[in-house]
Amino acid sequence: MRYIWLGLVVAGAAGCSSSPMNFQHDSELAVNTRGVALSHDGVDSIIGMFGTTCRVAVRDASIGADYDFPTETEVVNDNSQMFGENAVLVVSDYGAHVTFPDRTWDFSTQDYGDPGTLEGRIWSDGVVLLSDTADAGCQLKWSDGTHVSSVSLSAGMCASPSLTVDHATGTAYVADGSDVVTASPDGATLIAHNADMVVWDDDAQVLYTAQKGDSMLYGLEPDGSLRWSADLGDSITSFDAMGGLDQSAVMLANRGGTGSLVTVDAFSGEVTSSLTTPAAANQVVLSDNGRSMALVLPGDVHFFSVKALSF
Repeated sequence: MRYIWLGLVVAGAAGCSSSPMNFQHDSELAVNTRGVALSHDGVDSIIGMFGTTCRVAVRDASIGADYDFPTETEVVNDNSQMFGENAVLVVSDYGAHVTFPDRTWDFSTQDYGDPGTLEGRIWSDGVVLLSDTADAGCQLKWSDGTHVSSVSLSAGMCASPSLTVDHATGTAYVADGSDVVTASPDGATLIAHNADMVVWDDDAQVLYTAQKGDSMLYGLEPDGSLRWSADLGDSITSFDAMGGLDQSAVMLANRGGTGSLVTVDAFSGEVTSSLTTPAAANQVVLSDNGRSMALVLPGDVHFFSVKALSF
């Protein structure tokens, strides 16, 4: 089923510490995806499709470069700044692969991981990879392309993982549905329970956690202590940090079959905006700067410009 999203504007709740949000629909791309990520500046997206991975403009959904990764089954994991450049990370059966789409002189792909790589994220000095192999078990690895550091995790952490990374420090957070750990090359520490989705907010320095299908969203300090909790009323399907806006964007599946996109203050947990949508998106993706958003549905990706409303 196709859904049309037009001119969505959100009215905010009174008395909240952050500004309500305005989401302006820019474009739509009718495609089944294998991962969607937005560039650091929010101008472009990288979309994994069946048999290809392409650069797509947020403004008009025009398709640009087709990146030649080693397989036709790669999944887009991240698009952020690495070594000061715009970088794209995909994972395939062969491992993890990075390309720098803004380079005009070198379109080659750099291989960072081995077979068994499950998930990956970019940080400023390289990549963080979650892998599961017969010889090493479940591990997190930090690689700059030359040097690799690793730490072992329990086997359960690789069973159904959610991975997020502090882009500045490379500190990783992994949830497996039961536990949440924070990890660096120095080791891993259990910090929380009952989460299968985690997203780190670089600007607000808060870890958002939730169980998919539950209505509770939590904001945790880096050590796992509770900053706030918010009951959003309906089932959470996805969320992401909103860059420098100090909020998170959360998609809810409503009981009537529609969806709701709500924004939540990163410091208080208060709901600042709420918008009913035709359906609940499978995935909410924000650019690092918070200026662009993608809502991913079966068969469609909708792109939005994001602005804070001022009064």
